[in-house]
Order: sequence, then C-alpha cells, then structure tokens
Amino acid sequence: MNQLIKSIYNGFDVPPSDYIGRYSPDYNKYRENAFHAEQELRIKIPAELIAEFDNCMELHLLMVMAAGQDGFIHGFRMGGKLMVQTLT
Repeated sequence: MNQLIKSIYNGFDVPPSDYIGRYSPDYNKYRENAFHAEQELRIKIPAELIAEFDNCMELHLLMVMAAGQDGFIHGFRMGGKLMVQTLT
C-alpha cells in the first residue's frame, strides 16, 4: 500500500494517459477509423485550408486530453469517497 501511495505522490513512472488504447479493442478500432477518416478528408481539403484543419484537429486533441484528465481526477475522488463510506 505504501508503494502505491508513493507512486501516486510521485506521479507514477508512466502517466495514466500513456496506457490509453493498450488494452481497449474499442479504442483502437475508433482510433483507426478516425485516422482513416482524417486522411480521406485531408485529401479533399484545399491546400490553403490544411493549416486551419490541422489547428482544429489539435484543438480537439487538447479537448479530449483535458476531458480524460478531469475524468481521472473525478474518478479518483469518487474512489476516495467510496473508501471513506466503506470505512465509516
């Protein structure tokens, strides 16, 4: 237990976001589909709009990353509350 607490305090050797997709067939399927859809759309977009498209994709990526982090924090807090309820 102490090692787990130390790992949480020190930020783990590998952040939780690095595990995304490793064990999820659904995630990998959606990632593959999204990649192909983006590539097909990129071919259709006029060259002068590619930079704008890339910026839009980057903003979506940042949004998803922020949501994942918030979800992790919320889940961690819920787990803590569950432990408190269980022990009281």
